[in-house]
Amino acid sequence: MRTQEERERWRLHWERLLTNIGEQLDGEWELKLSEEGYGHWGSLKNPQDQIYLSFSHDDHHKKIWIGTELPKDDKGNTPYVGLGMYEHTPKIGVGENKTADQIVSDIKRRLLPEYLPLLEQAKLRIVEANAYHNTVEDVARQIAEIVGVKIPKREGFGRDEREVKNKVSFYHSPHPIFHETHGEAEVHGDEVKLELRLGHEDAIALLKYLASR
Repeated sequence: MRTQEERERWRLHWERLLTNIGEQLDGEWELKLSEEGYGHWGSLKNPQDQIYLSFSHDDHHKKIWIGTELPKDDKGNTPYVGLGMYEHTPKIGVGENKTADQIVSDIKRRLLPEYLPLLEQAKLRIVEANAYHNTVEDVARQIAEIVGVKIPKREGFGRDEREVKNKVSFYHSPHPIFHETHGEAEVHGDEVKLELRLGHEDAIALLKYLASR
């Protein structure tokens, strides 16, 4: 077990090491450091290229683990790029005594060639996902405006506010045809699922209108 003095020396070394790694990698990198107990962690993020590298020191195995993450879409979801439930983004281990330039060489040689193709796929999926979310929410807003109701900020208690707002409830609509009507619109990418409970006359009139189009 390291003494307090040894841990302090390692903390200073850790900060200098990750700073030097960020300076030697291509692009502009943001450094964040954290410490918990006897462990040391850190991350380097390149916002422009959306590259995220995480660092952790394994004192038991005398190793530094370097992991990767994929960016998330506007709703906070990680895009699927072929990784299964038990598969993770690439990660490598390097000796704790390696210099910053040696670690940068390992990152470029062993980590980035496996990580960057997944990252490019993720970026494309994110563009598609964000476009889908925008389309769905725009149609839902149009429906809500026609019916005269508001889309709730949350679909349920404790749910993430970034969740796609694709459902419109017709309850409490001021319009006579929808007032106190059990109904809901659920918007998807290229269609809308409608659930309506209307009186006989209204139902027949609506079906006749749809059949005549």
